[in-house]
Amino acid sequence: MGVYLLLLSIAHMGIVKSNNDRQNAETHLIGRSPSTVGVAIHRKRAWVSLTTLLLVAAILLVYWPVRDFGFVDFDDHGYVTANVHVVTGLTWKNLHWAFTTSFKSNWHPLTWISHMADVQLFGLNPGAHHQTNVILHIVNTVLLLLLLSRMTGAPWKSAFVAALFALHPLHVESVAWISERKDLLSSCFGFLAIYAYIPWARKKSHFAYIVSLMCFALSLMAKPMLVTLPFLLLLFDVWPLERSSLNDSWSREKLRELIGLVVEKIPFFGLSALSSVITVLVQGWGGAIQTPDVYPTTVRVFNAIVAYIWYPIKTLWPRQLAVFYPHPGFGLDGVEIFGALVLLVGVSYLAVRYVRRCPYLFVGWFGYLGMLVPVIGIVQVGGQGMADRYSYVPLIGLFLIVAWGLPELLAGRRYRNVILWGGGIVVLAILSVISARQVEHWRDSKTLFHRALSATQENAVILYSLGSIYFLEGDLEKGEAYLRKALQLKPHFGLAHKNMGAVLAELGHKEAASFYYHQAVRQLRVAVENTPDQPNHRIDLARVLLDMGRAEEAEAHLRHALRYTSTPRDARLMLARSLLIQHRSQEAIDILALQLRHTPEDADSLGLLGEAFVKTNNAAAAVSVFERQLKLGESADARNNLGIALANAGRMKEAIQQLSEAVRLSPDNVVFRNNLEAVRRDMRQAPQ
Repeated sequence: MGVYLLLLSIAHMGIVKSNNDRQNAETHLIGRSPSTVGVAIHRKRAWVSLTTLLLVAAILLVYWPVRDFGFVDFDDHGYVTANVHVVTGLTWKNLHWAFTTSFKSNWHPLTWISHMADVQLFGLNPGAHHQTNVILHIVNTVLLLLLLSRMTGAPWKSAFVAALFALHPLHVESVAWISERKDLLSSCFGFLAIYAYIPWARKKSHFAYIVSLMCFALSLMAKPMLVTLPFLLLLFDVWPLERSSLNDSWSREKLRELIGLVVEKIPFFGLSALSSVITVLVQGWGGAIQTPDVYPTTVRVFNAIVAYIWYPIKTLWPRQLAVFYPHPGFGLDGVEIFGALVLLVGVSYLAVRYVRRCPYLFVGWFGYLGMLVPVIGIVQVGGQGMADRYSYVPLIGLFLIVAWGLPELLAGRRYRNVILWGGGIVVLAILSVISARQVEHWRDSKTLFHRALSATQENAVILYSLGSIYFLEGDLEKGEAYLRKALQLKPHFGLAHKNMGAVLAELGHKEAASFYYHQAVRQLRVAVENTPDQPNHRIDLARVLLDMGRAEEAEAHLRHALRYTSTPRDARLMLARSLLIQHRSQEAIDILALQLRHTPEDADSLGLLGEAFVKTNNAAAAVSVFERQLKLGESADARNNLGIALANAGRMKEAIQQLSEAVRLSPDNVVFRNNLEAVRRDMRQAPQ
């Protein structure tokens, strides 16, 4: 703990330095002897190196538990465990998919490649995937420290900003959630783009400009969060790079100077525009963008105004954090909206009014506002009102205001240094403890969702997620209770209706289950009609129809989905099931053979293919397929299926061995026991 407190004090040293250290260290040392300059620079670099090492140690201390965490049932399956393109690792085919897919309603090929690389190196070990996120967060923290130090010449203030960035609880979501790898990668390349921009701004290095532009492109290919980076660079031109003097009165030369700063960034603006167009298109194709009838324009604007204030509030008071905050819709109070608007306008006015005296306030505040624009909800994507992960980079603007503003605010006051040092240490220590506690909430899905429920109360998405988990675990009563609460809050929640029907069917309430299945069909049809080319809704609808035995209807939706989906595996398997139900086994075999050409080691596809061969009385082919399936992993179902296929092929002794093993693996399965007894009886009755 002593070492940790030392880190906090060192990181905070910046706020007790004078505000006159905007230039780099070499500029301040003009006029001194070469030996003095060398010693000072060496001392500065040594302190920065030590600060960096201690920041790394602090991050590792806070995030150490994630090495034992698992994947969560909130996007992790779509991004990693159930994504066939990711789990098969880095192949040319998967790389092509990464650059051409709009899966998860985003175009972020770099993110997909990162997940593929993790699987290639570590398999599906969730601890290793978590540790990759932590390493990226460390890299981002160090890059932030270096680029701020280089721009401002104030290494210790920069270190304090980096420490807040490294240890703030609002950033836990981006680090502890495997699916948010895109946040970390986008920020990493965004920081590199800014770092490379500094030599261009100071020395007109064309090589640095090209590197900066390339890093910006890579950032957008990880997540289109930093599309506002060109505007941020313009702010940095004002402060701390001071390429545009704030003390000059307006003139033709001044206007020409500002136009030149904008013109030089045209390639950056071009990349931002291209990324924005691609993002809107793929999110529209994926049905992620909410239509005006769901969230009217006024509702979106009001929520954006309030969210802009809620992020600073949660920054100052980081409690009741959740993985999902439901959109308030029409539930926002007029006083809350008006108060937030007054604060927004008031702070913005002060930032403009004191731009010459406090340029860090202008840059920090408008940098914060600008970086949140893509995710503030004017274009509403998903059903959240705000999200902790959206604050990963924008909060840096607020941190800048704190690190540079507090020393100026307390200038000339007695015990100034004690207040700043002591306050900094206490604040960072408290934030670190809260972050460590917040990290623990990401241990597994149930812990995460129960925490979210306690923080947000009426949260239909989290209630549905909890109900689904308990259902899959076999706790049907709890599953039913959570799903029923979700439907009370959101009566038109199609997937909740579907899972409620499945729970009630398991409980034996067939009539009630039928009601919920029909409601699911109704709600999912509405979703399909609103987004006719959206394949996911059709696949969900087909799944419900199959559960209801309506295979022909399911087939129609699945064939339509296959024309648009970029991840056809689930649709193909469900289509094969629907064909088997309709006794069209050969067509099912053709579909499964196509899927296995793409994913030859897919156990589920092999299992279905084996069943299809059994139905066509091709026992030899069925045996071969089930043996391939078993090589991929032990399974009682596969043993049972192989035993039946062997019996059909007349290989009774081998069939009994496989069925006996199936019973051993699943001793309570009555079907397996009956199959074993039937084969033994047939063997006894067979002529010797």
